[in-house]
Amino acid sequence: MTIPVILLAAGLSSRMGAFKPLLEAGGAPALARSIRLFRGLGLPVLTVTGHRAAELSPLLTAEGAEEVYNPDYETGMFGSIRAGVRRAAALGAPGALLSPADCPLIGAGSVSRLLEAAAREPERFAVACFAGKKGHPLYIPARFFGAILAHDGTNGLKGVTLPYEPEFQRVETLDEGVLADMDTPESYRELLSLAAGETPRLRELLQGRRLILTRHGATKPHGEKVFIGRYDVPLSAQGREEARLAAARIVALSPGAAAVWTSPLARAVETARPIADALALPLQADERLAELSLGDWEALPIREVRARWPEAYARRGAHILYERAPGGESFYELRFRVAAFLRDALAGDPSPDLVLVTHKGVIHAVEALLTGEEENPLDPKPHKGETVVLAGEPKSAMKYAAS
Repeated sequence: MTIPVILLAAGLSSRMGAFKPLLEAGGAPALARSIRLFRGLGLPVLTVTGHRAAELSPLLTAEGAEEVYNPDYETGMFGSIRAGVRRAAALGAPGALLSPADCPLIGAGSVSRLLEAAAREPERFAVACFAGKKGHPLYIPARFFGAILAHDGTNGLKGVTLPYEPEFQRVETLDEGVLADMDTPESYRELLSLAAGETPRLRELLQGRRLILTRHGATKPHGEKVFIGRYDVPLSAQGREEARLAAARIVALSPGAAAVWTSPLARAVETARPIADALALPLQADERLAELSLGDWEALPIREVRARWPEAYARRGAHILYERAPGGESFYELRFRVAAFLRDALAGDPSPDLVLVTHKGVIHAVEALLTGEEENPLDPKPHKGETVVLAGEPKSAMKYAAS
């Protein structure tokens, strides 16, 4: 059987203050738009109704979706999830996609990528993401149907999924629509802006443009290996020479840029300044280009961190993209802020090239955004002082110009 979609439309819409399934979203009621997306991909749609169900039934009939009524809709979302899962299980489905009806801007390509991930590893949860942040839909393997139906509702669906979240397939989509919802009047206004094209999508902003990224030069050495994220250390003499060579390489690329963007950390600013001078461009710092925050571990020797935080150190080692250092951030969170920077910088500057001086973690995040592939934080490339050029074509980033 084809994987069905459980579309949740039973809630009270209390935070929104208006009935979300029937609110307009890009020229159609939100619920109708969602159904058309999934039906257009050949997926059966199981729409869970409850509050004001009678108003939705004619729309469901017209759009070809099956209605699954949840009489206990006032108890919260998990009851509706359970109703949808019960129906999917009765149909003998091999799994199901779960999505709220108030997320109507999800792209067809995002759903297709999620289905591809589910086909590759049908026993693992999979979730559509934008810049590492989880959105919708969520793929639920059939082997978890029983656990969901037996769950007492504590912590909602997370009460079932939380132990498995480090192993989730996180499917990068470069599609802000997987996050856009209508929970509040403010988020609804943002959704309408995105639907109308008033909020530019990162995918479109990247088309036909180059990202010229340089990792900062070598820093003054420490006596032993320490954690360096936001810990601010200056360049060494070698690093200053690497910055000079990077400037010459970038001049040879003839970038059509309006500025040189840099992380505010000293090692990046020192690397960026000769580049900006060589290009005769202003230097602009942005906090979102700073390296990953390592919180309480900043500037501490690795041996000390391993001794003081053995469990957290081991957990982060096992799930390095997902887990944070205490008081720090994860690589997924880093990726999300880098995406926000790129959208703002590209939207505010029509130049064909964006020149950035930043850190390895940020460069890996940019590559992940362009390719849809998970970065490897342990990959030493690009090395300090190296430059990479990425063509802004999602899923086919072209890298060249290294050392």
